[in-house]
Amino acid sequence: MNFFKRFVVFIYALLMVGVGAIFFLVGLNLILPEQWLEIVGVVNSTMSFQMTFLVIGVIFTIIGLMAPYRLEKTIQKKRIVAFQNPDGEVTVSISAIEEYIRKIAKNISGIKDIRSRVFITRKGINIVTDVSMIAGANIPQITERIQMEVKNKVQVMLGVEEKISVKIHIKRIAKSETQGDELGQSENFSSSAIPYREIG
Repeated sequence: MNFFKRFVVFIYALLMVGVGAIFFLVGLNLILPEQWLEIVGVVNSTMSFQMTFLVIGVIFTIIGLMAPYRLEKTIQKKRIVAFQNPDGEVTVSISAIEEYIRKIAKNISGIKDIRSRVFITRKGINIVTDVSMIAGANIPQITERIQMEVKNKVQVMLGVEEKISVKIHIKRIAKSETQGDELGQSENFSSSAIPYREIG
């Protein structure tokens, strides 16, 4: 966390505590209206108090205007991978990486569908993958192949040396197409069979 973030967090915490204390005192009727008027009168009667409140107001206003902008920039940074080329910076969107992973895994036999989520952290790139597999597929072999191919190809594509972690969650096991065809043929055969008739 950089200095600006620490400062903003401190100011907001201080502001919330101050506002909470004021509401607490008002709720318990510990500050009377006359006392509020007296405090305002003291502030207005002294130039140093006026300047202090003016500076505090300006600081709070600047922080209030800058905080959403900095938050948006932070969110945008988390949704891209950036690296430097000799001719300038290159950024790759997280959605492009997720789609690339989907194309890689879809070519692996035994995979029905796949959805990935990519998270960029200080320790590296974390990939969480939800996989729908075809029934009868060898889960240990296929998941190991997914992890190896996704890790290697993403690392080569981005040209990064950071650690890439690939976690896989088997979300669904679907029927294979051959099973579906066999089931359909069986149903067709049953429907086209000659009805049983007793001969007397």
